Amino acid sequence: NGGIYVGGNTYSSSFYTQQPNSLAYYQPTNTSPGSKAFLAKLNPGNGHVGLSTYLGTGSGALSGMSWSKYLYITGSTYGTLPAVQAPFSTATYPYSGGEDGFLVILDDQDRTCYATFLGGSDFDRPVEVRAGTVNGQVRVVLAGITGSAAIQSVPCSGNTFCLPWSGSSQETMLME
Repeated sequence: NGGIYVGGNTYSSSFYTQQPNSLAYYQPTNTSPGSKAFLAKLNPGNGHVGLSTYLGTGSGALSGMSWSKYLYITGSTYGTLPAVQAPFSTATYPYSGGEDGFLVILDDQDRTCYATFLGGSDFDRPVEVRAGTVNGQVRVVLAGITGSAAIQSVPCSGNTFCLPWSGSSQETMLME
């Protein structure tokens, strides 16, 4: 849809925010202590900020983005996620406590069409997301680390690659 997306984390409670239109996801404030995830979009041509927003309302960090018709965003948070906006309706996995990973998907009008937590009872930190089309279907892959012995919201079956828990304080996680 044009534009350059920039994301990350900020410690500022007065980060510049802007909503480009009434359809786009927009979280203008975040007063939680610590790091806060943000997303910004620079418009093509003039380079002006078209969208600038906190991502959710709790402490967190945005760590990866990928574009394949939709914008796929991952990171970790101790707080809430953006609400899924109309006309989309998606069931999501609940917050499991501690630092949970997340996946948020925005459409070409920057509306939140999907948002879910990923993880178990300990820390879960996706650090990369990739999306692409394979055999005509969109595939999304997340990689990161986890301290959860059982990632409750994503069963180790189907397209999730799982190895037995080694008993260490953190493990690699890879999800599709």
